[in-house]
Amino acid sequence: MTTLTIPMFIIITRPKIPKYEKLTFSCKNLEECKNKLIVNFKNNILNKVDYPEDLDIFSSLFWYNDYNMDNNLFDYEIFIDNKWTQPWTLQELYEQVIDIIHKVDIQDSIYNDKNYYDYCSDDEGH
Repeated sequence: MTTLTIPMFIIITRPKIPKYEKLTFSCKNLEECKNKLIVNFKNNILNKVDYPEDLDIFSSLFWYNDYNMDNNLFDYEIFIDNKWTQPWTLQELYEQVIDIIHKVDIQDSIYNDKNYYDYCSDDEGH
């Protein structure tokens, strides 16, 4: 029995060196494609910044800041129904990535002893 796979590619535009990275994947379903997109997107934009809600603002302020480029920082295509398509907008993916980053930041702060009122820095290293 042949398993149907969905081909997908992701293009990441690097700001400091006009370099494009192309990643290719074969996914079992659209949900797996979306998860791979979100993970790759998140891993490439992860910085300690106050993320704006709009992808275009993030691109111009944090990604391309001093570089004049007119490319999306992230692009993708999925081959489904005999055509290459983008089922989700880059803005939708960006919003999901930011949501994940915020949840991870909150979780990290909960498990960081320094965020509790009874934390004593004298205890470090002892």
